[in-house]
Amino acid sequence: MIPNLHNLFLKISTLLIFLKLSLPGMAQNIEIKPDSLIKLSYKILARSPESSYGLYGLASGYFMKKDYENALKYSKQNIKKNNQYDTICYYIYSASLVKLGREAEAIKALKKGLKLFDNYYMLLYENAFLNYKQNKLDEAIGLLSACQKKNPYFAECFYLYAACIYESNNSFSCVYPILYALTLDNQQKRANDAIAFLNLFINKKQSKIEIPFRGSRYKLQSTSDIYSHYTKNDNVEIMQKLQTDIVNQINFLKDEITVNFKNAIDSTISQNFLQQVSVHNYLDAMLYYCMRSIESQYVQLWFKNNSETLSAYATFLDKTLPGKTQ
Repeated sequence: MIPNLHNLFLKISTLLIFLKLSLPGMAQNIEIKPDSLIKLSYKILARSPESSYGLYGLASGYFMKKDYENALKYSKQNIKKNNQYDTICYYIYSASLVKLGREAEAIKALKKGLKLFDNYYMLLYENAFLNYKQNKLDEAIGLLSACQKKNPYFAECFYLYAACIYESNNSFSCVYPILYALTLDNQQKRANDAIAFLNLFINKKQSKIEIPFRGSRYKLQSTSDIYSHYTKNDNVEIMQKLQTDIVNQINFLKDEITVNFKNAIDSTISQNFLQQVSVHNYLDAMLYYCMRSIESQYVQLWFKNNSETLSAYATFLDKTLPGKTQ
């Protein structure tokens, strides 16, 4: 590559990474090759050892490869400097500590980061995830409430919030943030695990939901791991059943939502969103859209037969998600 194009390429790459790390609900389909980014970043640092671009590129690339030791190393080097990447690098640094199980250091780093960067939502989330792993559910719920207000498009925050609500009091309120997250989420495996959990929960099969404890809880790396653990014994069976029984399950879930709305007392982003959906008669559209990841022929058929309703729902989302749900 021509030398003066290195920085331009890295700027573009780091912008894409920033979007992917900072806006997971909106940028999940961006494809980034971490090996190429790492290789290029080393070339940048060979010419300019103090380059914030190069250090950020290495930290991001290694973080995406789940090489948290190197992610920690290069993000730490970068946050010692004042530059445009210090916020996201501080997140990579703190998150790497969490994922490496260095909890005491992670707590200290997260506390400092939240003060330095005005409660940056990714730091709020990582702090909440650490509290969840330590079974401090009330603390996690408080942090996640703040995180949602900072970024209402961050699906992982809502999934984790739902998990905390469920494990805290087995309340139907856990359904709302899951449906909100499914509206945003394009990661099929995570979405299917969340749908499987919903299926067990609304059918009152909580005894089959495997809550992670002790060692298994300590090993969790993401919200995806939580829902995978919840449904590890029944996921395949549930997905097979939903392929043919999805219409009945959607109708049952719709009825459960309608009944439980009457007793709802909280006012959260996800609950307010569901109320808006209900008021505008889009519950069917929302629920079928939330089930898109299971690729059922009956869901596809509903999309085909209700294309105008689905289009109207898409317009409704454009108007509702950014501001009215906050």
